[in-house]
Amino acid sequence: MSNVQYGISPLTWTNDDMPELGGDIPLETCLSEMAEAGFTGTELGTKYPRQPEVLIPLLAKHGLVLASGWYSGNLMKLSADEEIAAMQEHIKLLKAAGCKAWYLAK
Repeated sequence: MSNVQYGISPLTWTNDDMPELGGDIPLETCLSEMAEAGFTGTELGTKYPRQPEVLIPLLAKHGLVLASGWYSGNLMKLSADEEIAAMQEHIKLLKAAGCKAWYLAK
């Protein structure tokens, strides 16, 4: 058994920046096809629920884990302290899901 796990971005199915590209594809379809293709992890996407108690079991149902999750900050409008405060829920979700691909420095 390999120690290498493969994850994929949901952008392959539905584009977060251009919802007209795959926006009609249900999340269940994305997740089931990820698993069918042999992936074991996924990056967070806009269709994913943000509550750990909902997201983690949903992914597990498909044999997937949350591998990472993009966070779009806005330091043009927020101070560094405001931005750090704004990202706390996102960080809690990644930590609850056991993500190892995140880092926060202050």
